Amino acid sequence: MKANYVKNLSVTAGIKNLLKQGPPFSVRNSGGGNQVGYDGRYAAPLGRQFYLVAG
Repeated sequence: MKANYVKNLSVTAGIKNLLKQGPPFSVRNSGGGNQVGYDGRYAAPLGRQFYLVAG
C-alpha cells in the first residue's frame, strides 16, 4: 500500500509584529483583561514572532 501524504499538505508561514513595535501603553491596570502597562486584548508584549503551520 502506497500513501501519498504530500498531496493534501498545506503550509502557512508568517511573521507577527514585523517592525517589532511595543504594545500601546495603558494606564488602567484592572478590569477588561488589562495587564499592567498594556491592554492584552489588543496587543502582545512578545515582540517579533515567526510562525510555521503545516497540516
